[in-house]
Amino acid sequence: MKDDHTREDMNNIADVDEKEKSLQNSLKDLQTTLEFTKKDFIDNQEVKLRRLYEELELRMKVEIHEIEERKN
Repeated sequence: MKDDHTREDMNNIADVDEKEKSLQNSLKDLQTTLEFTKKDFIDNQEVKLRRLYEELELRMKVEIHEIEERKN
């Protein structure tokens, strides 16, 4: 009977180890996906920021030109 418990315990330990390994692999996959998603998000935000900066620069130039025209 003690051998039965020991065998069952060993099987349970093996099952838990297998599940833990599977969860560790899933976690690594999720972390990799998160890193790629984060990088894409940051890249997209930097592109938007650059576009907004360029648009602002253009608006400033147009305003300055309009002000100079009104002065003349």
